Amino acid sequence: MLTDGKPSALTDSDGRIYKNAFGVDEQVVNKTLEEAVACRRQGIPITTFMLTEDPTLVEFVERFTAANKGRAFYSSADAVESFVFVDFLRNRKRRQR
Repeated sequence: MLTDGKPSALTDSDGRIYKNAFGVDEQVVNKTLEEAVACRRQGIPITTFMLTEDPTLVEFVERFTAANKGRAFYSSADAVESFVFVDFLRNRKRRQR
């Protein structure tokens, strides 16, 4: 998954799409984390490559990655060659240069 780290939409139980482009919406965050756990339970690991340094969005991707027990790469758009890799499967963090 390539992302800016901001969960901004979900599909309601009636099939309608709920969108919130402003701020971080806890309803969307919670549903997204539930889906990360559902994927983990089905054996679907998610690797995320995130292009932002916004602390709020980094925190969300960390929560998402932990819930899925997946992996995450963090980088700014102007420094893609330098990233931080987080591996929740092996419970380690390292910095690449």
